[in-house]
Amino acid sequence: MSRTLTEAHLVALAIADRFESLPPKVNRMELADAIEILQCALNLTSTEVIYFRLACRNTPEAFWRDGHEPVFGWSRLRVARTMKLDERTISRIETSLVTKGLVVHRDGPTMRRHGGTRWYAGKGVSLAPAAARFDELRARARAAIDEDRRWEEARVSIYSGKSFLDGVLKRDDILPEVAETVMALMRDIPVRMQARMSLDELEPLAARVNNLVARLTELFGVPSMSSACDIHVRPETEPDSPNQRAAGDAGEIALVVETAADAGIPVAVARKVVGDRGLERTRRALSGLEARLRQTNAPVRSPVAYFQWLIANDSHSASRTRQSC
Repeated sequence: MSRTLTEAHLVALAIADRFESLPPKVNRMELADAIEILQCALNLTSTEVIYFRLACRNTPEAFWRDGHEPVFGWSRLRVARTMKLDERTISRIETSLVTKGLVVHRDGPTMRRHGGTRWYAGKGVSLAPAAARFDELRARARAAIDEDRRWEEARVSIYSGKSFLDGVLKRDDILPEVAETVMALMRDIPVRMQARMSLDELEPLAARVNNLVARLTELFGVPSMSSACDIHVRPETEPDSPNQRAAGDAGEIALVVETAADAGIPVAVARKVVGDRGLERTRRALSGLEARLRQTNAPVRSPVAYFQWLIANDSHSASRTRQSC
């Protein structure tokens, strides 16, 4: 059965025939990682990626150096058993990788090895075409990772800014022209981020949001870290920075949640109470709960229920207790 010789196949054959064109030393696992990262860009299936990684891992390290050819010499039967597939499927995977210019079959002539001092019957699948593109594939993979990072940073920046803008719109002293500017930008922010949105769309939008947030921060002040909708002007005499304030709030919340957990209150319940009722009210309720738990003559059957009762009644004294819980 004759194989169709595509342009990619011919290029792969030419690369495989020029052993000297390979980089001095190819990191085989970095190559496998790059192929996996570029799976969609190279139009590869998941099984093709798994096959390529298996081939890289099981090709001798010495074959990846300059002047040698990395040939994966496993039989299709062995590969099929390892991948839990049949031999026909493995054959299709190899043919697909050949047509995509990443490997070539080495079923025929012998090939020179080790500077011409030895000969090796190169039967199997040669990874030389992909190895010759090692630097290119690694650079493309790094660029793809960097693009994903920038995409996520832009997404987070947009929706963090959106929370700030929501708070600005709820102010009573906002000017109509400022509100119109904010609303115009809010209309451009998608309600739900779509994966198909490109970085070229997101980064300009993130820059617009950040620019408007910076201008509004100068006008209204830094947003409170406790609520995205609570906008206030920070006094000039206040020494701590926004980052210090955020770290302080986070530390206090973590301490309260830890105290609640020691008293038998689930973390989720404690965090919800802090968010709904505030830190001070939560602390007072915890003090009342701890005082009640120390009383041996009146055991608390349900710490969570008693804690919620204290929150609902806003206990200001640890001595105020419920008769039955």
